[in-house]
Amino acid sequence: MPGPDPLQTLAGVGEEELLARIFPYLPGGPGVILGPGDDTALVAAPGRSVLATTDAMVRQRDWRDDWSSGADVGAKVVAQNCADIAAMGGVPTGLLVTLIAEPATTLAWVDQEQAGLASATVNTARMVGMMVGLSALSAWGLVLFNSLIANHRTSLIGHGETQAADNARLADSARVLADASLQVYTLGFLAAAIVALVAVLPALGLRRPRNG
Repeated sequence: MPGPDPLQTLAGVGEEELLARIFPYLPGGPGVILGPGDDTALVAAPGRSVLATTDAMVRQRDWRDDWSSGADVGAKVVAQNCADIAAMGGVPTGLLVTLIAEPATTLAWVDQEQAGLASATVNTARMVGMMVGLSALSAWGLVLFNSLIANHRTSLIGHGETQAADNARLADSARVLADASLQVYTLGFLAAAIVALVAVLPALGLRRPRNG
């Protein structure tokens, strides 16, 4: 069987074919829980596991300068890498940024790109925080609601009970459920308001100083 053409270039192969040539040289180790896949790997860490991904963007292939600013590119880099983590059921906790640019790249474009990275990172952190907060509040609210109605009798008709007594018990059940729901919503919104007020402090620290 003939070997690979020594003059063949990357332009002549697809991504899957190229990866198939690279992966045999990188067998991984005992710390690799889930190896090469869709841009993301699952690796072991002390006491837990972490997802790692790297998804580069290339000028003229992933963006064009006449369509996108440096800020647009930076925001897209964050979005596509965080999307890889989310697709594996993970939560992004950090970014490792590498910039490879032509010498003719202007410093203004680099500033825009970094600003886009920072803005997209803050927005991603906010969305993750909202999802985690809503999940925690929902779980806490269900536990609280169940505890509030745990000792209440069911509204099934008892043996020998009159219709009037059953109607009264139904009305009492409706009152208990309404009171429990109101208490859960009130405490839930109060907790959300407190968390939002606390979040204002680090948000104020993220303000960029004005030049001049």
